[in-house]
Amino acid sequence: MMRDVHIGRQSAPSRRVHVEARSRGKQALARARDEQGSSLVEFAVVLPCLMIVLLGIVMFGIAYNNYLVLTNATNQGAQAFAMGSGIVADPCLTTGTAIAGAATNLNPSNLLVTIVINPPPGSTVSGFPETLQSDTSASSLTCSGTTIPATYEAQVKATYPCNLELFGFNPAPNCTLTAQTTEAVQ
Repeated sequence: MMRDVHIGRQSAPSRRVHVEARSRGKQALARARDEQGSSLVEFAVVLPCLMIVLLGIVMFGIAYNNYLVLTNATNQGAQAFAMGSGIVADPCLTTGTAIAGAATNLNPSNLLVTIVINPPPGSTVSGFPETLQSDTSASSLTCSGTTIPATYEAQVKATYPCNLELFGFNPAPNCTLTAQTTEAVQ
């Protein structure tokens, strides 16, 4: 008879465990219901930070693309100046046309170009360096009537303002892109 009572006691705790498991499940379900909106709140907090980072990446990408275009245009302008200095009447105009043609996505009126002629290294030619054009729009470059020596180094420098304004805010208001190329002519 004692055995029956003892066995009965052992089975009772197993029912309790079963009942406790159900109550834990109900607690977990109630807790999940209470936390349903927490992921939405976390997303609302993190979203502005992610948007700022994304817009920063886009703005940097645009500025870097403009810099690459400006560098390429300056290289082409220096090559056009070097190739046309003894052939065309106004090599500066050819340079400006080459720069404006290579920088199609840049505003030509904001593209300022400076052309400087330096003597070749080791030369003692007087009157150099000579600045042919200084901070002039690429479309209005001219140096007709200027004597250009047979051997020289042409330094072509172009600047372009990088406008990073977005929604009325410009994080770098004085940003200017600059590219410079030196081409030797002999």
